[in-house]
Amino acid sequence: MSRIAIKDEPSPIIHTPSFKKWAQRRSYIVTELEQLGMKPLCADQPMDGWIYFTDMEGWGKILWDLVFNSKLYKTDIFDCDKYALKAYITCCERYSLNSLLLAIGDVPLGRHGFNVFPYY
Repeated sequence: MSRIAIKDEPSPIIHTPSFKKWAQRRSYIVTELEQLGMKPLCADQPMDGWIYFTDMEGWGKILWDLVFNSKLYKTDIFDCDKYALKAYITCCERYSLNSLLLAIGDVPLGRHGFNVFPYY
């Protein structure tokens, strides 16, 4: 079932689409990421016991809402890792999914922050 919430900013009305949701123990997700060569931040100090996620169809309904205006960009103040954190927090707040994880990796231009997510 879809939900509608009234918010003050940035838009007064936010439509939350319906999507399937699954939960998996965090330790399982950490193991899967490590097998892909990724080391989750704070892997040895789990903060959430369960990771809530959706399938590709569900992500397709919500990821568009987690792309933010580039006018927010400020070097070293609000750059790639801050965009990734904002997307993670907004995903938790609006969609009750804590699985849009922050990743830091090396790209040709240097270190870069981005999001990764599990799906069913």
